[in-house]
Amino acid sequence: MMNKKKTKFILVRHGRTSWNKKHLVQGWSDIPLDAVGERQAEKFADKLGEVSIDHIYSSDLKRAKRTAEIIASKYGLEVGESGLIRERNWGPMEGKPAKSLLKYIDTIRDIPERERFRYRLEDGIESDHEVVVRAEKFLRKLADSHEGKVVLVATHGGILKTLLIYYKHFSYKDDFGLGNLASVHLEMDSDRFEVKEVNGLRTSFYKI
Repeated sequence: MMNKKKTKFILVRHGRTSWNKKHLVQGWSDIPLDAVGERQAEKFADKLGEVSIDHIYSSDLKRAKRTAEIIASKYGLEVGESGLIRERNWGPMEGKPAKSLLKYIDTIRDIPERERFRYRLEDGIESDHEVVVRAEKFLRKLADSHEGKVVLVATHGGILKTLLIYYKHFSYKDDFGLGNLASVHLEMDSDRFEVKEVNGLRTSFYKI
């Protein structure tokens, strides 16, 4: 049996929105890019320069789709989309200040990491396990259908952060976030994903 060729991924957080500027929890709320977010996406596309990209996909939320469309226009590519890589569903917390998430700190402080992964903060809020299951389902599908190719995926900060912890590049104890247009480079090799590079890290606005 021949070894499969590595599929390379560039996972990109969307550009800024008005809710990002106000530090509000977005989740599945469908907030578009603001003018700054549009420019951020354009600069990112320009910065990619000579990087070869074969396919571009996006979350089905406006802020990620528009980010992908701006990048795709530089490459003459179409954008595929999927709800599997949309942001975490924050349920009742959506639209509230990000700092309001700090109320969960006392709840999870003493939960072992192996249990934290499946823990639901509240009804209507997705667990890390639920987020990873759907995101990985999509990425693995792309790895199979685009073997040996370079695939860019426009997604969300919560998705990227959860995947980085799941792949053990960071832990729950690390205080990190990802700025707008931050990127995570992955490779699918021998049926597992490996984090190769992370750009655009910042201190988290909240640590839960």
